[in-house]
Amino acid sequence: MFFSSVQFLTGDIQLVYYALSLPIYEPLDAKRLEQLSVLSLSCLYCSVCVAAAHSILAASTAVSPKCSSSGGQGSKPCADDDGLDGMAAGLVEKTLEIYSSMTEMISRSTRTGGDVSSFFYAFPVLQIAQSLN
Repeated sequence: MFFSSVQFLTGDIQLVYYALSLPIYEPLDAKRLEQLSVLSLSCLYCSVCVAAAHSILAASTAVSPKCSSSGGQGSKPCADDDGLDGMAAGLVEKTLEIYSSMTEMISRSTRTGGDVSSFFYAFPVLQIAQSLN
């Protein structure tokens, strides 16, 4: 269940990445900036949730009594068969690429000032700090 959800989220974030690479967002006015900020922060929130869920899942399977390294009869290997580690890491990396492309787009825009890009850098810090609670 968790693996299929991560697959769908990875596909959705890949679509966001492709959509942001299109040059349709210029000129960057206040409404477009708000929409793009919500989009990129939603991707960031999604990747933080997946990383947290993956950490909890990995911690619970690491101490599971069914998981043994001997590989005897009836034992279950500890390795991640589905590649969930790679998918979760790829999801976070793609989200960071989205966020860096957004900051580059804001800094290149002639309508936004330097204060907008500095505030845009502060949003993920606030969101990650709130996610830790």
